[in-house]
Amino acid sequence: MPDRTVEDRLRQEYFELLPEVRRVLEHMEAEIRYRLLPISRKLDKFERLDVSSRLKECESAVESLRRRQQGAIFYPNPPEPYTLTSLKDLAGVGFRYSPEVA
Repeated sequence: MPDRTVEDRLRQEYFELLPEVRRVLEHMEAEIRYRLLPISRKLDKFERLDVSSRLKECESAVESLRRRQQGAIFYPNPPEPYTLTSLKDLAGVGFRYSPEVA
């Protein structure tokens, strides 16, 4: 059986990380919503604070890691193994203020 490619190992890592990353994202989003409640309650009826989270898709994460490599290629036997946990933007939570103007 041939060795698996770097991309295949990264895809496996993604799906192993996925449940925990989703759990952390949900927790962070709920925490941010909670912390923003005092501000949200003081907004006028036409103002909004939107909280959202996002998780990179598997292929997008692999390509993002590839672009960060020397020459934008994966080497079969790197000195340190490639890992998606090195991505600073694999997942994120943010909020946005938007005045609803009619």
